[in-house]
Amino acid sequence: MSATDDARHHSARSTYRWTTLAFAALAGAAIGVAVGVVGAPASVALFEVRMPWTGDAPRPIEWAGTPRPGESAAIENGDGGLVLSVRAPRAPRAHALAVQLRTRREAGVAALESASTEVRERWISRLTPEPLPAMTPGAECAAWLTAAARRDRDLARALPAPWSAQTSPDRLATPVAVLERLQEVELAASAADPTALRDALAAASRASDDWFASGVPAKHSTADVRGAAWRRWTLERADSLDARAAALLAAETPLQAELSSSASDAIVVGFADLAPPAYEGLLRGMPASQAPTAAPLPGVWGRWLGAFAALGALVALLAASLGLWLRRRVGGDDLLVMPQRDPAETGAWLHVVAGTSAMWTTRAVLELAAHALARGERVLVVDGASKLRLHDRLGREARWGLMECLLADMPVLGLVQYGGRPGFYLLAHGSSTRGEGWARLGQRLDDVRPHFGRIILALDGQAPRAIGDSLAGRALEGWWADVPGRYPRTVAELSSRLGIAFSGMDLTVMPDVTLEALSGRVRALAPVAVEGITSSEALPLPVETAPAPAVVTGPVVLDCDLQVLQRLRFLAWMRRVQSESRAAEAATAL
Repeated sequence: MSATDDARHHSARSTYRWTTLAFAALAGAAIGVAVGVVGAPASVALFEVRMPWTGDAPRPIEWAGTPRPGESAAIENGDGGLVLSVRAPRAPRAHALAVQLRTRREAGVAALESASTEVRERWISRLTPEPLPAMTPGAECAAWLTAAARRDRDLARALPAPWSAQTSPDRLATPVAVLERLQEVELAASAADPTALRDALAAASRASDDWFASGVPAKHSTADVRGAAWRRWTLERADSLDARAAALLAAETPLQAELSSSASDAIVVGFADLAPPAYEGLLRGMPASQAPTAAPLPGVWGRWLGAFAALGALVALLAASLGLWLRRRVGGDDLLVMPQRDPAETGAWLHVVAGTSAMWTTRAVLELAAHALARGERVLVVDGASKLRLHDRLGREARWGLMECLLADMPVLGLVQYGGRPGFYLLAHGSSTRGEGWARLGQRLDDVRPHFGRIILALDGQAPRAIGDSLAGRALEGWWADVPGRYPRTVAELSSRLGIAFSGMDLTVMPDVTLEALSGRVRALAPVAVEGITSSEALPLPVETAPAPAVVTGPVVLDCDLQVLQRLRFLAWMRRVQSESRAAEAATAL
């Protein structure tokens, strides 16, 4: 892995952005799912109860009421036979519907409704169309008693299966509430008050239904047991009412008795509207059946929540992207980015330069070097990123450089190149295929510090954190090369990663990346920067008239005696020979 790849791997910028976007997408999806669950529609079936079923699909009469939107019951073929699928928008409602349908199917609601309808049609067929003459109060009371008895007797005899599957059990103990209502019927009949008798008969019928709805003979009795008890009680009450009506008619004329019998046919139809519906007490007291727990419908929930999750993730990604874009536009992390400054006001020996592109970074390097050269200082430019290729831009050689110093322990001074003008030197990036030696960068720069007045380290925006850790504790300046006043998110991330505050500079004075532009900039700065200094190296000599420097064919070593110079050159030569030998052996082996 190269140094550039290592920088990409440790890039906080990419990690920060992708982590932010990933977290935003997950959070948005989670919020979308929560909103989807809370805002689940009340008209779409989301839950289902599946249970074994016999017979045809539930009829409308078997529903406790009109199905609401999203509620349905259908028969499907299962592994063990027919299966009833009950669906509803909410789980409790789906379970309640399943219980109701099974209970009403086991209670034979359809058969009870059919029997009740048949009995009522028989009553209507016996009606006399002509109006009857007026009756005495006693005859009218007898007509009401006869109508109530006929209603009870006809319904008891028409009771369908499974209610009528058993014979009548032993006589039941009548509760006090029912006996009180029957006593009111007896008193109204004795007083020959038709209105009071009508109300008393309706109250007695309701009390009887409430009694059987509470559970007779027991709360968990089956339909056939309950039906047998109800039929015996109803027939006994009908006989009692008929006996009381006969006693009243005994005191009336034969004509009144005949009118009472005819009137009872019309009264029984009207009395059905005053009393509770037929068989209501039996149905209300029927114990509820068991039904499986409602389960969500995966397909419906998946589509519903998937749509909300996708919508939430999309909204969150758009918001996060907008936030990142705004942070990049405004720069963010103001504590790590300083306003534009003048390079002449700084006196640090180490300067770190980075920019939005290699061209901007090279311009900043030359501007910083021009200020130091104008003061008569030696300048060493260190290429810390392979993409910058400063040696190409300055017309130097692509020889070994910084990477070999960090990884192969080669001497820095032995690999420094002449930069093309007096006092200006370059340490190229090098060609090492590994990039794990950034921890030794600070020490290598300390080694050459006595030989240079200023060292400029050029980096790119993807520089790894290890560079900042290696330079920690050293007095340095950070410079960001870009359009004046523009500090994108990249500089803040690099500043946070390296622990270096970056400042901007005016690069309009360095429009070209050439040695001629550097020399011109040095001449422009020299009268102010070198006042009182007589160093011949700092004099603003024109580049075009200066004598051509001798061609440097080997590593340039500064401030060393002859023995040290020869040793450094020998070590560099040996390193190159060893590397070439290993490359030749590898090629031969292949």
